[in-house]
Amino acid sequence: DVVASGGRVVHVNEAVTYDEAEAGISGEFRSRARMTARNWVGTWRHPQLLSPLKHPGYAFSLWSPKLLRWLSPVLLTLLFGGALAEADRPFYGTVVAISLTGIILAGLGGIAERALATGRALPRLPGLVLAQFAFAFLWAQAGFLWGLWIAVRGRQFRAYKT
Repeated sequence: DVVASGGRVVHVNEAVTYDEAEAGISGEFRSRARMTARNWVGTWRHPQLLSPLKHPGYAFSLWSPKLLRWLSPVLLTLLFGGALAEADRPFYGTVVAISLTGIILAGLGGIAERALATGRALPRLPGLVLAQFAFAFLWAQAGFLWGLWIAVRGRQFRAYKT
């Protein structure tokens, strides 16, 4: 809104902000979805800011870390679907195998996260941290996708605390 109205956004290294993180994996999911939906709606309200000809620096900052990250679940799904369609070819078969391995790891990571949430101790297994990372990545993608769905449906968040 500031840039669209002709103002400047200035980043100050000494600025301090406080944020309360959502508790647990379901809270993190809601937080990702809410932030993604709010940011999509804000971006759709000012499409001129996406033009690298009119706003080169700001457009780059929107496209690179934001829009592409929010669209990553869609892009990854398309990549997986395309690879699956061509899975009989070695390269694409490898992409499918790596993707399925990541999904299985994420499932194991999700089981580990649920165990931790209930206070159970986890055994020290090799690869458990990788499984938890895979779960966190997949869970974030699901949150981005849900946030995009919320934005497309037109739901708006008036406040962060619900």
